Order: sequence, then structure tokens, then C-alpha cells
Amino acid sequence: MRLDPNIIIAVITSLSSLIAALFSIKQNNNILGYKVDELRKQVEKMASINERVAALERDVKTAFNKIDEQKEDIHKIEGRIIE
Repeated sequence: MRLDPNIIIAVITSLSSLIAALFSIKQNNNILGYKVDELRKQVEKMASINERVAALERDVKTAFNKIDEQKEDIHKIEGRIIE
């Protein structure tokens, strides 16, 4: 029983295509995994920045409140001096 050369060539071609496709899928998965890791790092960095900005906003608000209190104290003192 002899196999037709066309069938052998078709099987070899199909296997080669399958191997190439599997290799390509593996490479793409590796690249996607790397990109996901990089995005995760950027998100973590942004979360850290957002936390720091929120803390700065609280500190600035506190500073402005203290400045307003000091202005009120100055106006009270000025009122006493003028009287």
C-alpha cells in the first residue's frame, strides 16, 4: 500500500501550519502577558499618585483653614488696638 505524495505533502503542510499557528499564539500570549503586567504597574503607580494628591488636597485645605483663623485673630487684635 503506497501513499499518494500529494496526501503526504498536504499532511506535512498542515502540520507545519499548525505548529506555526501554535507558536504564534504562544508568542502573542507572552506579549499580552507582558503588556498586562506593565499596565498593572502603571495603574498601581497612578493609584499611589491619586492617594498622594488626595493627601495634599487635605493638607492644603487645612493650611487655608489655619490661615483664615489667623486672619480672624489678626482682625480681632487690630480691633482691640484701634479701640
